[in-house]
Amino acid sequence: MQLDMPTALLFTAMVSLTNTAAMSLLSLRDRSPYLRDWAISFFLVVAGVAIIGLRGIVPPLASIFFGNALAALGAAGIFVGLCRFMQRPVPWLLLASLIAVSLAAIGWFSVGVDDPAAQLGRRVMVFSGLIALLSAPCVWLIVSHARREGTVLSVMALVAELLLVGLSLLRVAVNAVAPVQGGLESDHTREVLFVMAFGLTHLLQGYGLISLHVSQLLRRVAAQANTDTLTGLPNRRTFEDSWRRMVQRAERNQSPLALMVMDVDHFKRVNDTHGHAAGDEALRVLGWALRNHLRPGDLCARLGGEEFVFAMPGATPEVARARAEELLKMPLMYGEDGSGEPLAVTLSVGLTDWRPSDTAPHATIARADAALYKAKRDGRHRVSVAA
Repeated sequence: MQLDMPTALLFTAMVSLTNTAAMSLLSLRDRSPYLRDWAISFFLVVAGVAIIGLRGIVPPLASIFFGNALAALGAAGIFVGLCRFMQRPVPWLLLASLIAVSLAAIGWFSVGVDDPAAQLGRRVMVFSGLIALLSAPCVWLIVSHARREGTVLSVMALVAELLLVGLSLLRVAVNAVAPVQGGLESDHTREVLFVMAFGLTHLLQGYGLISLHVSQLLRRVAAQANTDTLTGLPNRRTFEDSWRRMVQRAERNQSPLALMVMDVDHFKRVNDTHGHAAGDEALRVLGWALRNHLRPGDLCARLGGEEFVFAMPGATPEVARARAEELLKMPLMYGEDGSGEPLAVTLSVGLTDWRPSDTAPHATIARADAALYKAKRDGRHRVSVAA
């Protein structure tokens, strides 16, 4: 097969079509908006490259304007999808302005330049500069994501965007020194190689974006495995892992570490009288209230049933007791009875602190649990401090 511009454009279109199909299939299983954005973006690139390649069949000016416009919108769509993937606002006005100015410049260099031979080179510079400007923010977004999530699955996407920026800037620089002249039918070996390089980079970009999606799926699975689905709090396994680290840190730094174990009073009566849906709502209300009482470094989790735990690194026994008393004052209303009276639950709390004599992390938990049962024996809705 001869390596010419039609072949290079066909290769790039086929790569983008493959990426379109992959993103479309993924979006059928996962309705995340960013997958739809990426599927549409790659399809726009396919359409843009096809219109450019059909110059001669499509009127030249229409091919130039619509081909470049669709390809530019495709590149912008990748950025929009990344913004949505990372839950950042999309700068729509800035994007629209950038694309509009670039397309106006391309249009001017198509009809308003006296030297027809220089038209292609200047259009190439404008379009390549636009791609660099659209890809550079993608690099920043991916780097921010990698730092926050610490995932190696961001590497492929980062490399692809860096290559797009580098290739685009190199193409601008080369055409600034030695502008390509003529039309697509001319022999432009250098430009053919650039288009082929962009096609290969698009292939890498597609795999990179899929890798980002996979990292998102893995985070969701990890969150589901470590979170109590009813309350949204960490579950027992997450708490036990974190508690061991807290104990190790307290032992190493000789710093205070307090622990509360709490239980909803008469929870069985709530379920029996008002139904399990009411009981679930009571637990959700409690989970929300506990989250609102967290300080930086605190950990609250649901151990199971109606039992919760609250760890407070750095809290002295006096501070921990005061915070436990605050929890007892929380209004835990979860609905109304048949006469419109509010339904509420109360808590019993067992409180202790980690002690150097605790031979294992579970020793502290067992002591707080014993204090909890003493609070229940003493009449419930109170704090009992372990001796």
